Amino acid sequence: LVTSRVSGRSVPLTRSMWDKKMTQYKKHKLDVIGEGIHYQ
Repeated sequence: LVTSRVSGRSVPLTRSMWDKKMTQYKKHKLDVIGEGIHYQ
């Protein structure tokens, strides 16, 4: 079980929620990197 710090308290995340968050985070990072390359 993974906990995420939200508003000063620990909120348990299910595995699927965590995977979804990480997928979105990685996608966002890739988008940012892609834009960085695009604008160079």
